[in-house]
Amino acid sequence: MQVKAKKHLGQNFLTSENIVKKIVTASEVTKTDTVIEIGPGLGILTKELAKTAKKLITIELDTSIIPHLKENLKKSLTQKDLKKIKILNTDALKFIPDAKTFKKGKYKIVANIPYYITSPLITHFLTLPNSPDSLTLLVQKEVAEKICAQTKQFPKVTHSILSLSVQLFAKPSYSFTVLAGSFSPVPKVDSAVIHLETKTLSKEDLATNTKILSIAKKAFSGKRKKLSNTLKTQKEIITKLNLQDDRPETLDLKDWKSIANF
Repeated sequence: MQVKAKKHLGQNFLTSENIVKKIVTASEVTKTDTVIEIGPGLGILTKELAKTAKKLITIELDTSIIPHLKENLKKSLTQKDLKKIKILNTDALKFIPDAKTFKKGKYKIVANIPYYITSPLITHFLTLPNSPDSLTLLVQKEVAEKICAQTKQFPKVTHSILSLSVQLFAKPSYSFTVLAGSFSPVPKVDSAVIHLETKTLSKEDLATNTKILSIAKKAFSGKRKKLSNTLKTQKEIITKLNLQDDRPETLDLKDWKSIANF
């Protein structure tokens, strides 16, 4: 079945069965899990998730592709696995999981998402009151490396607002690289799968994270400038912490927490 990808929706259909199996393995989905899949497209990943999960909710924005998705699933899955699947035609960035169905830490997200919604989508789900247990995402390789900044896998990659926004709420890991040829149409860049394991945070932690992001946004507005120049209202604090001559991208999470809690 030939379906043309829509460029304005950032559609690149995954075609590699081997990559699909590796994504499901990286997601750590089991027979007891409820899963939200974002951007099922033609269903290559949906089929594998349906065989593995207890319940699968797919979120697809493109109305025109849903009939093709349903037909592909019907051809490939047993009735038992088909009954596990619910297809929603909605915008994932506006989707609020029902707290009764999707309890905090009791569901997982797996997605091959358009590159342009990576940051807002991660932020949306990580900051929900009933955030998922984990997110396993297929994203642009360069973005994956940025998200994993200053981890053991990428110790030399410097922090950004994106990496801070993720790492304050989750523990990221870089699972594997996905070459451009694994998609149709073939994108101009390689991709990667990352796994975000959400943290259990107290109200105090959440308040601190809000402070950190507010301060960090000011600091990163002058990324190449010293903190003493960008955080003038916190100059006394950063001087006491001996960070006045540092630049925002070189600070680690402990440094940001020290500034926020001072």
